[in-house]
Amino acid sequence: MAPAWTLPMELRTKLHADAVRLTAAAKYKNAGTVEFLVDAEGRYYFIEVNPRIQACSSDVNVNVNVNVKVNPRIQACSSDDV
Repeated sequence: MAPAWTLPMELRTKLHADAVRLTAAAKYKNAGTVEFLVDAEGRYYFIEVNPRIQACSSDVNVNVNVNVKVNPRIQACSSDDV
């Protein structure tokens, strides 16, 4: 949900449910991210599914409660450096 910490819980719940439904329909069984855009009226639009955890995302550790070990070559995009 980064960086949209202010999304209403109802919308957040719908986004999560649709992400799960989409990946279940595709029989996807791995780590990944499902991305949506949300407009000013709260309508949301699917963008893409990435078959990886995006290590440059500032909220990976918060959302999945996993300490992701980042390759030193991409450490430059760590939220710790921002």
